[in-house]
Amino acid sequence: VLLPYLFACIFMSMTLSGFMTSRESPMLVFVFTSVILLFISGALAGGGYSSVLEVVGYLFPSTPGIQGFIRINTAGASLHEVAHEYRVLWIQAGVYFILSCIIYRYSDHT
Repeated sequence: VLLPYLFACIFMSMTLSGFMTSRESPMLVFVFTSVILLFISGALAGGGYSSVLEVVGYLFPSTPGIQGFIRINTAGASLHEVAHEYRVLWIQAGVYFILSCIIYRYSDHT
């Protein structure tokens, strides 16, 4: 689960970097979204959110990554039992890779 999570996080950050205008912007985004994403992932509150928040949570690699990691470490789940989270992370990695390639192709990154 770690490899697709790492790829999804890297490519998501590369995608988001195309929208940052200054050096300080990524830190502000990180500070203001970290607690929100932690709650949306279900790690602290245990879920029970509306379906809209669950869909928003699955746009970020943290949600399937945290859920899969918790199930593997605390419940002793196998890779087969966290296959949904594993697939979602690979899909996210692929989508964010394609988006980052498009953004870097048409932006002024040097």
